[in-house]
Amino acid sequence: MKKVSYTTILSVLLMFGVVGCSKSQFDELPGIKLDADKVNSVFIVYEDPVGGSANTHKNGEYLAVTGKNKGESNILFSPDSLKIFAKNDGEWVQIENRIRSAHATAVLASEKEFPPGMIIAVAPYVPDMQTPTSIRIFLEGCVEGTNEPIAAYWDITLQP
Repeated sequence: MKKVSYTTILSVLLMFGVVGCSKSQFDELPGIKLDADKVNSVFIVYEDPVGGSANTHKNGEYLAVTGKNKGESNILFSPDSLKIFAKNDGEWVQIENRIRSAHATAVLASEKEFPPGMIIAVAPYVPDMQTPTSIRIFLEGCVEGTNEPIAAYWDITLQP
């Protein structure tokens, strides 16, 4: 049986201790830096089968998305909280939303208080789009009272 030095054991424990304590980052979108556990956790975004039944998923056309707050506190959204990205050569780039957002703060109550959630209207537009394109609808807000950042996204394929 080989002897293992205390230095080796200590080094391995420290390495695993440091790795175990570090938080993973959600930083795959340009300009977005959040702890990964704050994305698609308490707040979710999806296409509701009823509200989204008229969605065509076509470039530049209206798309209804539902946001739900699974937490206890309200979530606040500033007018610039919504961003849409398209995958271009393996990288996410921000694209135009042809629907202009309101110039006021929006409040999303918890699902317990308001079960329907919030309808988010978007019209993602990719100029000169010739082939189906992956897009990501990203919405970032903060928890009322703590200002803790929280976000959700939904990926779809946009058709020309």
